[in-house]
Amino acid sequence: MFNGTFYKRADTGSTEPMNWHEVRDQMLYTEGRLQQVRLLRLKIAKEQYGEAVLQLMKAKNGSYQREKASFCLAQANDEREKADNMDRKENRTVPNITEADTQEAVSIFRTHAANWLRMAAACLEMPNESRSTGT
Repeated sequence: MFNGTFYKRADTGSTEPMNWHEVRDQMLYTEGRLQQVRLLRLKIAKEQYGEAVLQLMKAKNGSYQREKASFCLAQANDEREKADNMDRKENRTVPNITEADTQEAVSIFRTHAANWLRMAAACLEMPNESRSTGT
């Protein structure tokens, strides 16, 4: 049965009754910690909402497509550089790769680069509804 006594863990491992001040301090500290948790959750929710609004504005203004297009162009340049490096005879250091295998790999890298370029063009050609509707 509950007799209104709160206990704390003593240094010896046993329990001791808490006095009135210790109970009050525990309650105040607990409320302070809960308030900090609530504020942290509110801050996180506010940041997530802000990020979502920013993404929406980027998509509406078309800047998101420009970012995607610049990423695609960078990927295309990387693939083209891989193909160019592999195509140069002086950069071939792997002895067991035949000329046919090298040409096939170069062809694959160039195909990847072309695909990235097509993707970038598609991003830049995305219609912007706010311009087309006049709003």
